[in-house]
Amino acid sequence: MMKKILTVFLIGMSLCSYNAKAQDDNYVATPVTVSKEKTKNAAGEVFYSHVVLERQTLYSISKAYGVSVEDICAANKALNLETEGLKKNQIILIPTSSDSSASHVETSSPSSQSETEYIVHTVKWFEDMATISAKYGVPADVIMEFNGMTSQSVSRRQQIRIPRNYKPSASQPATASGTGVPYIEETAVAESNTQNDNGSVWDDLFSFGKKDKVNMSLILPLDSKGQPAENPYDFYCGALVALRDLEAEGIKVRMDVFDCAHGAMPAETADFNRSDLVIGPITSADVAKALEKCQDNSVIVSPLEQKVASLAATNSNMVQLPCSAEMQARELVSWLREEIAPSDKVILVTEKSKALTGNAAMLKARMDSSHVNYTLLSYGILEGRDVINRMENLSSKDGVTRVVIASESEAFVNDAIRNVSLLNVRKHDAVSYCLAKVRNFDTIDVEQFHTTRMHICTQYFVDYSEPKVMDFLMTYRALYNAEPGPFAFQGYDSTYQMVKACAENGRNWAKRLAGTRAHGLQTDLQFVNSASGSAVNTAVRRILFDRGYDIRLVSVR
Repeated sequence: MMKKILTVFLIGMSLCSYNAKAQDDNYVATPVTVSKEKTKNAAGEVFYSHVVLERQTLYSISKAYGVSVEDICAANKALNLETEGLKKNQIILIPTSSDSSASHVETSSPSSQSETEYIVHTVKWFEDMATISAKYGVPADVIMEFNGMTSQSVSRRQQIRIPRNYKPSASQPATASGTGVPYIEETAVAESNTQNDNGSVWDDLFSFGKKDKVNMSLILPLDSKGQPAENPYDFYCGALVALRDLEAEGIKVRMDVFDCAHGAMPAETADFNRSDLVIGPITSADVAKALEKCQDNSVIVSPLEQKVASLAATNSNMVQLPCSAEMQARELVSWLREEIAPSDKVILVTEKSKALTGNAAMLKARMDSSHVNYTLLSYGILEGRDVINRMENLSSKDGVTRVVIASESEAFVNDAIRNVSLLNVRKHDAVSYCLAKVRNFDTIDVEQFHTTRMHICTQYFVDYSEPKVMDFLMTYRALYNAEPGPFAFQGYDSTYQMVKACAENGRNWAKRLAGTRAHGLQTDLQFVNSASGSAVNTAVRRILFDRGYDIRLVSVR
């Protein structure tokens, strides 16, 4: 039996080698199509946004756009095209040229096709059949019949014909209302009847269960009073960039997008049945509705809300991405313990006459259970100058004074940080340890974050010095002519990491997350299984505000 398997493997390798050689012998350069998408840089200069395809060269691209290779390299200095060359799916900027054919490219419009009986509409990433119907005033069923379509599902860049001179009959309205049918974003040909592949016993014994195509659903509250909801749409945009990168790695993805705004849950049991994973919804109430319809037929990935962790504790088919506040407090105390030297002193600062609640109480409880030797300093915000003298008396004379601030009150934390900063003015070496919420406080002088070398443990932080972060930044700017926010980064991380895990692990992929680690753009992942069997993320990012005015991501030991 083993000899037979070995023979089949060797034959397969030989065929692969032959095919590779045959492809090399029949090399054909990929034609260059001039992009219709334009963008502006900070100086207001207009560029074409070109997506590099396999076997395209700087020379072939320059000829198609009517510009020189040197002009393209100058427009993309950060990419170092002269030395590093082009990469597949890379987005580069092409200078517009008034004397080139590129400058005369026009998109289809009603006026340019006045002689025809229809308008050709190219589907945008944010459109579905309902929005297209409303745009042209033509009912969805008429558009479907005109194009021979059997489903209202449409995909990005799909071209559909819109009847030009449509006139509604008395019994038929001019426009169709939204039907809840999902928008489909696909990086491969989608099959509407595709079912969730549950694999076989072979998946558990060998790696044959790896998937080269993943079916996923994205459920977000996209509509806000008739307008796109900014944060969910940012998340969606980040997810689309992740799909591009996954496709470049050979992972094909079919993504159904559902709008769960206003308490609606448009996804039905059949939609969950054909999905290997579902990213979203966001709130506990919406996740509970999704779980009810899902019926254990797919995996629900909670991407943003910590409070959904209570549902992960009782449902085995969930993945909880946001790490809990308790994990952040535990990591902060672990970091403190790693840094304490024999000559150091630890001061735990709390607000007098205020009962510790929430994350502040959690931090103190973690300090007590870790057996860190600390001195408690509890004071009121109105106690004035005497506080700094008391803090100085508790400080180390020849070591580091490590001040842990157990409070989420902006006014009190502001005062405590000011006192730690004054310790440094008085020639003490003092550093601070704070809860992650401090990053949202507007009244604290950011300079004091650095003078106290503030330590924070958080679930979200973007290190812009990382090359993959800069690649995402450049891609996002080129695609959307906008800057990515935290939701865009989380949309990328959630989609890329979860789809990749599903593709690599096949059947029961979520059960195999335990023990795996990953480093995302703004989120780290390290999973454990809860008592219910769900996968819960425990990874936390350590952030240090240096006195050199840098903000550093510190590796966990």
